[in-house]
Amino acid sequence: PDHDTGGIYESYGRGWLIKPDKAKDAYLKMGEWNKMKIICNGDTVTTYLNGHEMVKLTDEKIGNGKGGIALQIHDGGGIKVKWRNIYLTEL
Repeated sequence: PDHDTGGIYESYGRGWLIKPDKAKDAYLKMGEWNKMKIICNGDTVTTYLNGHEMVKLTDEKIGNGKGGIALQIHDGGGIKVKWRNIYLTEL
């Protein structure tokens, strides 16, 4: 909890664009596998954690973006992350 799981952060100057409500921390299953779904459609990004909508953001800069997909975790805090069953679907 208190890691803003499902929020949208930009590393290149703008910082946090949107964070989920703190009450949504309850959807994170610590020490278990969690299912994260991210839908990017035009300039709108919606994130889901274990079937629950976390945030929805409309942002022109995101909509104009080009490039690849990357998975990232920030250093510190002793957080360990593993990924499995990654699927991409073109909309």
